[in-house]
Amino acid sequence: MATSENGDVPPGELIKRADRAMLEQKAKSRAASHRHIKDWIEQRHHIAVSLEDIRYAGPCSG
Repeated sequence: MATSENGDVPPGELIKRADRAMLEQKAKSRAASHRHIKDWIEQRHHIAVSLEDIRYAGPCSG
């Protein structure tokens, strides 16, 4: 089980912090990942791919 250095942070809070950090990193790398995938598809299938699709706009606000 994960614990904080001094043991005063509850495990649930540690999980929240880790999840938040993971999502922040994912958001930072998402645009680069989409660009890399787009380039790969275009080079191998000789088609134009648009990243303007609404599916790439980010999380739903529902």
